[in-house]
Amino acid sequence: MASALFDLDEEPDSSSEREAFHTNPDLVKFLLRCAVPSTKLDIRPSRVASGSGLFATVPVEAGCEIYRSDPVLLCAEKATVCQWCLEDMADHLSRGSDAPGKTRKCSACHSARYCSKACQTKAWSAFHKDECRVLTQSPTMPAHHLALYRLLFWQERGMIPNMLGKCINYMEDHFRDYAGDTDEAAQIIDIVMGIHAETKSTRDQSLVWRCLPAMMTNMVRIRGPVERELYGWALDLLSSTLNHSCDPNAFLFFEGRQLRLRSLKRIAPGEELTICYTDPTIEVTLRRAFLQKYHFFDCHCVRCRGELREYDARLGRDAAKRANLAATQRQMLVLADSANRCVTRADGQVDNFDDLDLVEKQLRGLQAAGGFPHGLWPGHVEPLPMLHNSLCQVYAARKNPRMAARHGVQAVAFSRLRSGPEWVNCAFDLANALVTLAAAPDDCPLEPRLVRHLIHGHAVEIRNQATKWFGADCRYTAMMRKWHDSIVEHTGPHRSTTPADDWHKSFDEAQYQLFVWVGVDSALAFKMSA
Repeated sequence: MASALFDLDEEPDSSSEREAFHTNPDLVKFLLRCAVPSTKLDIRPSRVASGSGLFATVPVEAGCEIYRSDPVLLCAEKATVCQWCLEDMADHLSRGSDAPGKTRKCSACHSARYCSKACQTKAWSAFHKDECRVLTQSPTMPAHHLALYRLLFWQERGMIPNMLGKCINYMEDHFRDYAGDTDEAAQIIDIVMGIHAETKSTRDQSLVWRCLPAMMTNMVRIRGPVERELYGWALDLLSSTLNHSCDPNAFLFFEGRQLRLRSLKRIAPGEELTICYTDPTIEVTLRRAFLQKYHFFDCHCVRCRGELREYDARLGRDAAKRANLAATQRQMLVLADSANRCVTRADGQVDNFDDLDLVEKQLRGLQAAGGFPHGLWPGHVEPLPMLHNSLCQVYAARKNPRMAARHGVQAVAFSRLRSGPEWVNCAFDLANALVTLAAAPDDCPLEPRLVRHLIHGHAVEIRNQATKWFGADCRYTAMMRKWHDSIVEHTGPHRSTTPADDWHKSFDEAQYQLFVWVGVDSALAFKMSA
């Protein structure tokens, strides 16, 4: 039986309140059945936010799967990603291919893209036959808007089950927050009127008005294990119960069309599961600004307070110094974005990146301009570690392994995140730079045996950490295992031929020499796991 979206008894207004998920036992049971859990879960009153939260009822160790699910809808935004299977054709490594592939546009709207005729046929049957004419008129439509179109088209076709409609009814929508912002409310009303007319919805416009903020609030970003680029949005019912932490105990990623939630640390029975709504590597004031703008709350978590106290200690509470720092950080982010585009573009050409010596000069100038004592930007203060990682990739693409390795070491050493998925990706970039460096002995500043120890150590640790954080059955993990085996095959005997204590000692020595060469404190080097 079809459901009427937002079938409220009264017209929504600024005083109306949503009920929380946990107040409806039938809805709790339905939500918990929407995923395939690997541990026992419950939906209860949240301890970190208003409304409901998702809780573990038994212990969960770090690096364990919590659940996997098939989202209600998926909207890809990246041009190289298939709208149906979410295969990123540009990511040939994860696909196990020797070269990037291509997506093909829908011949009618020239907006939707697919990796194959089979995926296009499935998408046409599921949703694109309704959306094609909409995308013809608005080819750059944001994913949230397209998601609402899709839901309303499904509703008019009688394809929204009662419990799905009820779940959307209960989702946080920040209706009053949006309604209180005159400019934002006017923009949403214009969008809603267009969607309402195009879909020929039988629902009152005010009900549709409330649905769009619910999509904007509850949809999660689509990201694969390689988290450098987000490529769309998904509406997943159980994941809408997850609340935010800047120091979360879990993270989401996608394996094809499937969403997976895994633990980042040990979770005790009765502990609430949290994810980071923002990129966890970004700087504290940017994180807080994002959360305030899109989720309407000020974050005062332990991590945020600690990072703000560090600013107080280094800069004092001078508003002008803080403003200068924020402006400098924004310039660093622009530089990092240019570096990322330089890597992802097929021709590798981006304005101002023709001369990397000038880029290095610009980076030094930004570090000196941050306002820190003696003009020394602390290595761990964002977005500098992120920028080092981006430049590592640029230099690797430009066949300069020495500079790639220098930036790669600083990215790994100074990152606040010393484990987890971000560390795996960052360490992988450094390891690839070391492999290229070893192949150019005239450019290599270290003895060949030390480089072999470094490469082997990174290969083993990255393989182990990828397995832990992403799971053994993840395709990215399989790629890392294959890469590890290739490293062993081409660079010499495996660590298993050496006693563990001697192996760790050799790797530590090699890391020490690498850090001395780069000029980074060797105390920041990582330790091999058992």
